[in-house]
Amino acid sequence: MATLMRGSGLRLRHHHVALLLREGAAGLGFYQTLPRGRVHRLALDSTEGLDRLCAMFGPGERILILEVQP
Repeated sequence: MATLMRGSGLRLRHHHVALLLREGAAGLGFYQTLPRGRVHRLALDSTEGLDRLCAMFGPGERILILEVQP
């Protein structure tokens, strides 16, 4: 589970919730919530997926993804 935060000066504010799932041989899925209960998936094990994630936040924004293994 992840919470996506955006910076505003020296403060962070919550943006929305995401879920990271290792999907076997299919790779790493990044699922994020959207308005009206929809969900969007990005494949983070591909260059296109990572580029799309970075583009969602714009220039100068930071993204931190922590991996937790049981």
